[in-house]
Amino acid sequence: MELVQITTKAEKKKWIKHFRRHDEGGVKQDVSPLIYSDAVCRFFVARHDNTDLGYIQITNLSAWLGSPAQPQVWSASSASVKPVYRNRGVLRFMLSECIAKHQVGAAYMESERLMQMSDYYRSLGFRRLHFVDDSYFVYLIHANFEAAYLVRYGNNDTSNK
Repeated sequence: MELVQITTKAEKKKWIKHFRRHDEGGVKQDVSPLIYSDAVCRFFVARHDNTDLGYIQITNLSAWLGSPAQPQVWSASSASVKPVYRNRGVLRFMLSECIAKHQVGAAYMESERLMQMSDYYRSLGFRRLHFVDDSYFVYLIHANFEAAYLVRYGNNDTSNK
């Protein structure tokens, strides 16, 4: 399996449409035009033998930290695996590759999905929760980003250790 970055707006739109069509529940958010800028969001496709298995979108969180001097930090914002390839480790592969090679230090998701999959995300190294104001969404903070997170937010007893 390989993770390939996609850069064309048409390809990004195709995967967003696929994600919305196959997303099981969850909250549908409007798509901002900024999503197509590689400085804001990057899209990757998992491929095996020239077959697209799924995609993952990562979003730049560097501004969230409030310091351009720090290395860029990205959040896994959405992902979708084609139904026929689910339960085969595709999502784990995409997340692991993004954590290892693309500075992903957080994952953004609905709190309900987190409750259903908390052990799975913990096994990938996500350790701390950050609640997004009064919304339905949370950030899971990865262990490799926890120190920078604590500098910015302190310890607010949102740990999921």
